[in-house]
Amino acid sequence: MGRKKKNFVYRYFTLNDDKKSSKCDIPGCNKTLMTQHGANLVKHLLKYHPQEHKNVCNENESSSSKNFENTSNETNVLKIISQECVKLVAIHGRPLSLIDDEAFQKILSLVLVKANENKKINSYNIREQVVNSAYELRMQLANELQGKFISLKVDIASISTRGFMGVNLQYIENSRIILRHIGLLELHQGHKSDYLKEKLLFILRKFRIDVNQIYSITTDNGANVLKMGRLMNVIDEPSPGPSNIDDSDDGDDNDFNINHNEIVAALAEIINTPNTSDTFSPQIFIVKCAAHTMQLAVNDTCKKPDIQHSLTAVRKVIKKLRTPTYCMTLKAQNKNKPILDCPTRWNSTVDMIQSLLSLKDICSSDVRNLFLPDSTWQMLEEIDGS
Repeated sequence: MGRKKKNFVYRYFTLNDDKKSSKCDIPGCNKTLMTQHGANLVKHLLKYHPQEHKNVCNENESSSSKNFENTSNETNVLKIISQECVKLVAIHGRPLSLIDDEAFQKILSLVLVKANENKKINSYNIREQVVNSAYELRMQLANELQGKFISLKVDIASISTRGFMGVNLQYIENSRIILRHIGLLELHQGHKSDYLKEKLLFILRKFRIDVNQIYSITTDNGANVLKMGRLMNVIDEPSPGPSNIDDSDDGDDNDFNINHNEIVAALAEIINTPNTSDTFSPQIFIVKCAAHTMQLAVNDTCKKPDIQHSLTAVRKVIKKLRTPTYCMTLKAQNKNKPILDCPTRWNSTVDMIQSLLSLKDICSSDVRNLFLPDSTWQMLEEIDGS
């Protein structure tokens, strides 16, 4: 069976497939043409039937525009769905395997009615689009950062046996501070300063950031990350030999101190120094995170014998209140389960104290298991009040 003929000229002709001929059906003509080609039939109408020729041309043009519009709409729908699938993975954190799930493909087939068009959306193609989109965003940010001073914030985090490095940066654009997240890397070695420096440089290279653009690096008070910051100042020099600087997190942090006058003087030197590769060698300032410094101060306070003893007793009571038996009692009285603090988050200790104070009446009703002396309750109220 031949291909379906879409040209509207064929409505004016009767085709004879045996003889490959076309007989004109317009009244008064009855001429037979030894061809079935649409263009030749259109020429016949143009020569002998101008009105019918005009009608055919208008109908063909209208049909062509409609088909183009439908094709264009289908292409746009496919593009939009692909973009949303990229967001589904990159922003909402859904696994790539979701794209290949049978149920998801059936949903796509309801939207993409064209045969097998939903097969163009699969985990492999979406992964490629995620990679390409990430590269485009990196290059866009790299262009924005060209010639700008930036301040980095570097943090090292651990969960179970895995370690990660997160890097943010800040820069000024149109008198506004712009904050951008530029990397989260898993660390596969010990958190030594040399290794951390290598990983930080790897992230910076992905965004074409020159070390000379870095004004400051904000980190916690760990000796390893502080040393990493100092090593960034000798990036073009040979690797340092043995040092008396400890790479552990227990180092002394008293060797770092920058006052306002030093910062102003350093800024003046940077501004007045010619910007050439031979002479421009700025000093990267290492800034200790204020929140982490406060955490260390709170930890020192909590280590005082009387406070430490009271907090230990509080944690024991809260652990009992979090058992299934007491949880049922709390639920029956429409009370919330108390919070157990995290030692590395000082604000969680305050939350723990406040949650226990709200359950003081329940603790008082079960002196055998939930007893705390009046002096402890008084101390908790003083901490909460301050």
